[in-house]
Amino acid sequence: MKFTYSWLLEHLDTTATPQEIAAKLTSIGLEVDAFTDLSKKYEPFIIAEIVEAEKHPNADKLRVCKVNNGAEVLQIVCGAANARAGIKVVLAPIGANIPNGNFQIKKSKIRDVESNGMLCSAAELELSNDAEGIIELKPDAPLGTSYAKYAHLNDSLYEINITPNRADALGVYGIARDLAAAGLGKLKPLKIENQKSKIKNPLSITSPTYYTARYFSGVTNAESPAWLKQRLQAIGQKPISALVDITNFILFDLGQPLHVFDADKLASNIEVRTATKGEKINALNNVTYELTGSETVIASGGKPVALAGIIGGVETAVSTASKNILLEAAWFDRDNTTKTGRLHQIITDSRFHFERGIDAENIQTAADKAAELIIQICGGRASAPASTSNKPETPKPINFNFAKIKSFGGLDIPQTEAEKILHSLGFTINGSQITPPSWRADVEGSADIVEEILRIHGYDKVPAQIIPFKTATAPLKNPARHALAARGLIETVTYSFMKPSLAAKFGGGRKELQLQNPISVELSEMRPSIIPNLLEAAAKNANRGFKNLSLFEIGPVFAEKEQTIITGIRTGKNAERNIYGDYRDVDVFDAKADLLSSLEATNAPEGRVLAEAPSYYHPGKSGGIYLGKTCLGWFGEIHPKILKLFDISTPAAAFEMFPENIPTSKKKYKQLEISDLQSASRDFAFILDQKIKAGDIIAAITKTDMLINNVGIFDIYTGDKIETGKKSLALSVQIQPKDKNLTDKEIEEISAKITNIMAEKFAAALRK
Repeated sequence: MKFTYSWLLEHLDTTATPQEIAAKLTSIGLEVDAFTDLSKKYEPFIIAEIVEAEKHPNADKLRVCKVNNGAEVLQIVCGAANARAGIKVVLAPIGANIPNGNFQIKKSKIRDVESNGMLCSAAELELSNDAEGIIELKPDAPLGTSYAKYAHLNDSLYEINITPNRADALGVYGIARDLAAAGLGKLKPLKIENQKSKIKNPLSITSPTYYTARYFSGVTNAESPAWLKQRLQAIGQKPISALVDITNFILFDLGQPLHVFDADKLASNIEVRTATKGEKINALNNVTYELTGSETVIASGGKPVALAGIIGGVETAVSTASKNILLEAAWFDRDNTTKTGRLHQIITDSRFHFERGIDAENIQTAADKAAELIIQICGGRASAPASTSNKPETPKPINFNFAKIKSFGGLDIPQTEAEKILHSLGFTINGSQITPPSWRADVEGSADIVEEILRIHGYDKVPAQIIPFKTATAPLKNPARHALAARGLIETVTYSFMKPSLAAKFGGGRKELQLQNPISVELSEMRPSIIPNLLEAAAKNANRGFKNLSLFEIGPVFAEKEQTIITGIRTGKNAERNIYGDYRDVDVFDAKADLLSSLEATNAPEGRVLAEAPSYYHPGKSGGIYLGKTCLGWFGEIHPKILKLFDISTPAAAFEMFPENIPTSKKKYKQLEISDLQSASRDFAFILDQKIKAGDIIAAITKTDMLINNVGIFDIYTGDKIETGKKSLALSVQIQPKDKNLTDKEIEEISAKITNIMAEKFAAALRK
């Protein structure tokens, strides 16, 4: 929401400076994103006159202009088609900074012709999006004087960040009302001159929602007066015509969307209804939309002439030739407006306002103010407003205990002061019943009322307190979350979206996962993996000097189906540098340990470790844990190419666990058996094919004899002494007797079984 200091003063009687206004806005929850002193921004620009304009000798589309700045005549090369002798223009002299490109004007040569300044367009000065030609001023514009002073740009511009619940602050009047409640001045009453009915409205109105319309005859839709154009240009709106400019002005002044139809292009009736599937509308953005049957439309003569609350149609739009018009103001359902806008990908200021909700009591007020301006600026005669009677409900009373200010807000504010604040905000108080004003439909409970009191009283006055330990620590319901936290990983929450080019590296990049209405281009596809988000977080931390990180997140991913997974990463070293020297780069085994710990915490059955993982893991340093063909999770070091995408220079290891793949039956633990008999251990080294998986070998040997208690691999070797395509695998087998000590012969028999099964199943031979 943009507005100027001078515009604000139309509604607020205050002596506060622009800077004090900015500070107060942020303190009461209307955060100022940008504050610009326009007098400084436009200080260098002066009014000049083109006295000659000749074709450039070396370029067909350029002109060499002689420009009088009031003190001297300068030679300036200009590429605007409307640059011609005899017009007053805006000159950026050498040394001036151009706002839209933030570059400084310097003496230069353009196609070998000297140029000593620049003639500016409205877009270059950030006054509108009009970049078609240079600004043409009226003939009486004073030569050589400040353009900022002439155009009333010696002002201050605010841009505030409006949260979705604060629709009341989407108009300058609503902002002034909030500042007055905060003690920064007095709200001026709205002055509206009622337009007496002089003609009859020839159009009939039917609508299931509140709708008011007024007919005007004999209007002249010419150029807007200077004050109106300046108001709109100051906030980046391009003036179009008086009628359109008036509706835009009311939108930003009072927060109510309006629309003007050319009444001569309408049939005798206006009907607000649900669209018929397949019917079409040619919208003002020059796009034809085929309707699905879910949209609300304004129709006339059976045909849609506007998408309710979003955009009007071309066929009934006003022009400079319009003489008879219909002014519309209405209340449209916010959910339906949002769905229609998203469905057809239409973004307008009107939609933005309706989506957040509008003040039902303000609809007629805004329409009356617009009617006053139409008669003042465009002339003509007005009918009485024709309105439906079905106004939306206003906010309901809320039971409120003033003791909640202390318990909810941590500040003991006297009830008399709290009541004074609420009264200043428009609330009515009747004992314990507090009724929000019509413009604050978002206030629905006690917590909302406490928030209103605190923001006006001042959040900075709430004392800092240490939250009691018992309150601060919520129970860790997910056992995997508890296990990972115990292993030193920090839980994070990241966006469920990412850019498509990155998603494609992690199994995404599919059209069906792309958002129709993304927050930004960088967040336009549902994430197929959480790893990229955690890597991005790690990269940002590394840029700030924190390279050794351990993070995890529990959240949804979207691949073949939506599922919640548990993901963790470790980057850099496993510990900070210390005197024991036990710090090292994180590796595949750190990620494997994290995954196994999470699986154990959730009572998952033991699975087999296979060297199978997605391509974003390092192919030689990754794997997965499987129950048959079902994957319980992947682990491994991140592929160097992926790390390069994130500009991460340290090693990184990650794991992904799939809780939905874990069987619902609880893991059955074997009863602990401690034998008094001495176990025996035998080591073996086999030569076998490199492609044979270690997990298959361990499983086969374990089943060879019931006395085999454990099988562990302690060495793998490939080299010049081993045949190409083969490997030497060394393993240790523990044999645990049950009821008697084993003889050497019995141990040798078990050893023979092991060598036999290895030969039969894997064509493995003992290494000599």
